[in-house]
Amino acid sequence: MNTTKRITIKDVAAKAGVSVATISLVMRDMGSFPEETRQHVKRVAAEMGYTANRRAASFRTGKSKTIGFVIPDARNEGWVTQWSSMLSQTLLRVVVAASKHGYAIVALPSNSPEMMESFGLDAIILNDSQVNDPDIDHAYRLGIPIVTYDRPSDLRLTVHLDTGYAPMTLAALDALKESGAQKIGLLTEPGGMASNTLQVDTYLSWCKKNRYEPVVVRGNHDRTDVEKKVSELLDEGCDAFFSFYGEGPLLLEILHKKKVAVPAQVQFIAAQPYDGKENRALKISTTVYHPEEMIDGPMDLLVDAIEGKIETPATFLSPWELELHPGTIRS
Repeated sequence: MNTTKRITIKDVAAKAGVSVATISLVMRDMGSFPEETRQHVKRVAAEMGYTANRRAASFRTGKSKTIGFVIPDARNEGWVTQWSSMLSQTLLRVVVAASKHGYAIVALPSNSPEMMESFGLDAIILNDSQVNDPDIDHAYRLGIPIVTYDRPSDLRLTVHLDTGYAPMTLAALDALKESGAQKIGLLTEPGGMASNTLQVDTYLSWCKKNRYEPVVVRGNHDRTDVEKKVSELLDEGCDAFFSFYGEGPLLLEILHKKKVAVPAQVQFIAAQPYDGKENRALKISTTVYHPEEMIDGPMDLLVDAIEGKIETPATFLSPWELELHPGTIRS
């Protein structure tokens, strides 16, 4: 039996003392590198016997023109219930944005390294990522450029998409503090995803800095337990909370049902995607984030990275706004 380990692009990068992205670009004769660097990389690759399989070779020569869109774990029915509509909109926008550059999109299930390699992908897009994400590990090992969001310290990414979730959280907490709140809770989703972890860590750091007692309440993905979670916040003595969970109108309805005076007794700010008009109509204070802005700009950066036109990692900052309304926060 042949037990010889196939040399990967990551092995070559470690031996040469450069990044995986550098190896990938040099092996495709792309990017702006000193001739000394190019010769060094190719010499190390040759000495290690680095060869690519047929599909991976199509990636490294830039001929695939295919980007993988990795769909998160769809086996979680609650997640599907809540996010399938937004995911389908995102995928449609990604297909349109990629086609403008002459690239096709192939949808892949999460944690499928064989499929990822077999398509000879030029890059992958992770719509969301786990804290310890196998898809990032697989793509990095294969030398495939990666774009995802809310992993600011992950140097394996080619394009990092900053959603604004962290600064939005800080802005909401500062506003509630300035309005006189004494105990500010956080209503959020189940853990495990990088975006949620970043946001919770931001909240905990803010509480420590401002000497607030932290209260983190996590609800189900499908939003079937919102009333129970609001009760938990109230039982903990919170006189304010930020809902990264969203659901502003439902939160207001539940508080009124419980005969809690808003904002006299309890203040809150709720996140809402796209334009925030639903919350605005009810005078609900809102952090507005923009999934629709997280497509064209990042796709432009990703294609430039694939074609060796920019240095990586690159970062795209998504816009966001804080809208304060008297319906849920005291002025």
